[in-house]
Amino acid sequence: MAAISVGADHICGLTLDGLVKCLGENEHGQLGNGATSAVYSAQDVIGLGNVQSIAANFYYTCALLGTGEVFCWGDNSSGQLGNGTNTSSSEPVQVVSLIE
Repeated sequence: MAAISVGADHICGLTLDGLVKCLGENEHGQLGNGATSAVYSAQDVIGLGNVQSIAANFYYTCALLGTGEVFCWGDNSSGQLGNGTNTSSSEPVQVVSLIE
């Protein structure tokens, strides 16, 4: 692992080849695997590659890609995924208007 980040009840790791894997509770989709059921062995986050860093928070996680784009997934009740909605997502969504 190149890095790990821990949320309230989940953990994500950044692999040496730029992929993200997560495990733990998943009621808000914070594992990024397209589901909302708990997983107790690491699974790939859907659709991400060339990830440079990760940050897990309470019930959501974000990743910074080598392109400068940021993607987040999980709880979005306060708009924390940055995609202009307050709808949670179990798959990564791009943060909009962060870098212009």
